[in-house]
Amino acid sequence: MYAQARVSACRRFVVLNRRSVLLGAIGAGMGGCGPLDVLSSLVSVEKGGVLFADNLAYGADPAQTMDVFRPERPGTAPILIHVHGGRWDSGRAKESSFVGRAFAARGFVTVLPNYRKLPTHRYPVFLEDIAEVIHSVRKRAADWGGNPQQIFLSGHSAGAHTVAMLALEERWLSQVGLSRSVLGGVATLAGAFDVFPFRNATVRAAFGQMPDPARAVPRIVAERGGPPLYIMHGTSDAIVPVSDAMRLFESLRALGIEATFVPYPSVGHMGILLALTRTFRNELAVMHNMIAFFERNGATPLYPSSGDEKKPAPSVNVAAGEPQPGG
Repeated sequence: MYAQARVSACRRFVVLNRRSVLLGAIGAGMGGCGPLDVLSSLVSVEKGGVLFADNLAYGADPAQTMDVFRPERPGTAPILIHVHGGRWDSGRAKESSFVGRAFAARGFVTVLPNYRKLPTHRYPVFLEDIAEVIHSVRKRAADWGGNPQQIFLSGHSAGAHTVAMLALEERWLSQVGLSRSVLGGVATLAGAFDVFPFRNATVRAAFGQMPDPARAVPRIVAERGGPPLYIMHGTSDAIVPVSDAMRLFESLRALGIEATFVPYPSVGHMGILLALTRTFRNELAVMHNMIAFFERNGATPLYPSSGDEKKPAPSVNVAAGEPQPGG
């Protein structure tokens, strides 16, 4: 009863302080509502999509599980694998269940994987686990109503680093017998890309054992021949600076790798992720832009876009290098 009351109170706080939640890092000064309280209050109002599989194993380790959401309408749907953040030492797929429900309600089979983390596991285990998820998803897709020929990745923060590495360096998917050609496109939100030089002790713990930690920086190891990237970042991110996204984009442009950079003015680290929730979908064009990017690269969602999404934000495309009109 107390937990329900707390969630309701936090939901009221979020609704009354919409812009504050998007502009800042949630937790501090949020009327006593911590990050998980805010997420819980938003998840509880998310509609659409069906949880098809809960804690489905893709490996032998207890941490190697995934949740699968699918559209209510029968049919063959594109697949989105979304990798949660958490500094490589925390976070759970269930905290991103709003992402699963939101994209399932738009006609995607959505997979939310857990993966092994610090302190027991270090880089590159995070990448190896998600590569194994992709391999497992391709084998099981038909059972879920998913199209194995339309697989897309997204990730937030540390999860964005993982999906960017999988998109830009061939060797990770080759370890599971696949190539980057199985990916239609990769979208990143507030990506923690420049892991070296180390920013803090947690990043050092995750990558410090590497002989050359710079080889864990996506822009350093980027190879041609992979899927296009859609790089989104809030300009007021106090946890991961927007310069991470800008440097990655500029490096990819120099290499001739297809990429788009979308800055969101005055948006914080968690705000860009919370924009995928039903509560904030009309505040920022994050979901609209992601789905449009996936569709441009071959996705055929079962449902048309909903009217509760804000329409396009300005972006910079690798080909033109100039801001594109947005709303």
